[in-house]
Amino acid sequence: MFADRVPHHVPAMAARKVLTPTEDGYEEMLELDRGLGRFEPYYRMLIQRKEGSVTS
Repeated sequence: MFADRVPHHVPAMAARKVLTPTEDGYEEMLELDRGLGRFEPYYRMLIQRKEGSVTS
């Protein structure tokens, strides 16, 4: 979890991004504080590893 920028078209005081590992990659969620002192979900996106991706 880390602080992020508020989308320019959204009236909010603060934003934070939450990255959660999944079996196939990550889930990314952006949460906004619209001035009420609590964060609420704004968007959620699944990020999946491509088949045959490069590994180290």
